[in-house]
Amino acid sequence: MPSSVTSSTPNASFIPYLDEPSGSVRFQVSLNGILCNASINQQALLHSFKAMSGTSDLLDIYNHHTQKIHEAALRRLAQGALAPVMLRECNFPPL
Repeated sequence: MPSSVTSSTPNASFIPYLDEPSGSVRFQVSLNGILCNASINQQALLHSFKAMSGTSDLLDIYNHHTQKIHEAALRRLAQGALAPVMLRECNFPPL
């Protein structure tokens, strides 16, 4: 991760949640002290992490792989993406 990008514990008042209409888990990351909204879609969670998690519950998968998911969101922001960042399968290497 570039030195200008820092990850910290998400805002304690913001709890990641499943947005059922979009099928995405919504969460926040901290970029240089600024909270940025982000989400990861169902396909990315299931195809990139389900085999390692042994579950199909999207929030369980997210919680089990929070660090990797937050690192991907921070990479996208460091590359110039604007918040809110949407993570897709292409943001994660194949299993």
